[in-house]
Amino acid sequence: QLIKGLPFSAALLFILVSHEMGHFITSRYYHIDASLPYFIPAPTLIGTFGAFIKMRSPVMNKRVLLDVGANGPLAGLLVTIPILAVGLRLSEVKELTTPIAEGMTLGSSIILHLMTRLVLGNLPDTQQIVLHPLGFAGWIGLLVTSMNLIPVGQLDGGHIAYAVFGRRTRHISRAVLLGMLVLGIWASSMWLMWALILFLLLGVRHPAPLDYEIPLDRRRRILGLCMLAVFVITFVPVPFGGL
Repeated sequence: QLIKGLPFSAALLFILVSHEMGHFITSRYYHIDASLPYFIPAPTLIGTFGAFIKMRSPVMNKRVLLDVGANGPLAGLLVTIPILAVGLRLSEVKELTTPIAEGMTLGSSIILHLMTRLVLGNLPDTQQIVLHPLGFAGWIGLLVTSMNLIPVGQLDGGHIAYAVFGRRTRHISRAVLLGMLVLGIWASSMWLMWALILFLLLGVRHPAPLDYEIPLDRRRRILGLCMLAVFVITFVPVPFGGL
């Protein structure tokens, strides 16, 4: 069983490492004192609560803040997409024998829908995909990307939002948390738990960089909008079903 789990474990760790190294390398480039990634093992469905780095020195300005916040999700996404593509190619397509598939079902996102059509074609409603472990790792990679890009507190999305909107970000964070509560009631209770964790651990305020007045340049404003688009296309309203 351990051997069978290696493709999933290795792929997921590679995605998490790539994400955090995007932050780490960018932090070191800007001479920010940052730790190597910490991994958090946990008795969850995927065996971990993810990974993080610790920045021990303040960020100089909003340009640096945006670069540090964006480069982690970008690095993770760049390795997630090929892993997901290979995983989809290796996955099994089965005919539905009952109206509702047995076991756990995984929610979809815009990018997952597009990649599925690209790799497997336009499947009829009478068929379902049994994901290969690499495909599941890629799916988790997309979920991790979207959850990190939520514009709250000091998540990656919080860094990016603060770099773009400044002190107004606290209002955005409050609105997002309220939206997560509504989504938790309407779609998936997972969002209720995640909203509570974010509120208790991160709050809605983001510390200001040392030189707040330096504005973003045009390239970074475009990058900020691109990261918003990444959040939209990777977001999964109902991540898990059938449990």
